[in-house]
Amino acid sequence: MVMNFRILPVSLLLLLLTGAHSPSDVGSQEPFVLAIDPGHGGKDLGWNTDGLAEKDIILDLALMMRELNTRRDLKVVLLREGDVYMGLKERAERIAEIAPDRVLSLHLDSRGRADHPNQFGFISQPNDRAGAEAAVRLAASVERFGPVSTKTSDQFYALKHYPASAILVEIGSVSQAEGRARLSDPAYREKLARALLEAI
Repeated sequence: MVMNFRILPVSLLLLLLTGAHSPSDVGSQEPFVLAIDPGHGGKDLGWNTDGLAEKDIILDLALMMRELNTRRDLKVVLLREGDVYMGLKERAERIAEIAPDRVLSLHLDSRGRADHPNQFGFISQPNDRAGAEAAVRLAASVERFGPVSTKTSDQFYALKHYPASAILVEIGSVSQAEGRARLSDPAYREKLARALLEAI
């Protein structure tokens, strides 16, 4: 998946965070439900090279986020918990059943910028202010790992057809050896999982 993002300065990111929606803002006693959609799976490897498959990296990251969550105000649900194939329509139907407050559709950047192999992209739905604010928070949470960018779009199935506030997340670039090395490190993936989870 190849995308062009606009890199936002830290000051602007932090400014946009003001008034952002978060689980603690929810007036109900019910927890904020986060559905994590690990991209690909089964016969769909996603990006795959040097024995490193996108479907496995993304699933491991999603499982870590669920395992690390200890907050009572946040419930994390995964669309897939193993190496299984799920079509896009099936994913949308599953999300409708879960009825989450937000969806994170996780992927890797298949190309990225040669000078920044560890970049991150966060794409929210047009006219979804809460989702856009959440995307900014998520971007700020991983800024220490590499360049971040945010935008809105309805050109992706998850953003156009998922019946919930959704953010498509690309966790680093795999075009360079440096990016592949970092993503293959479980300790690094755990750091990403903690950072993203804390920003929800």
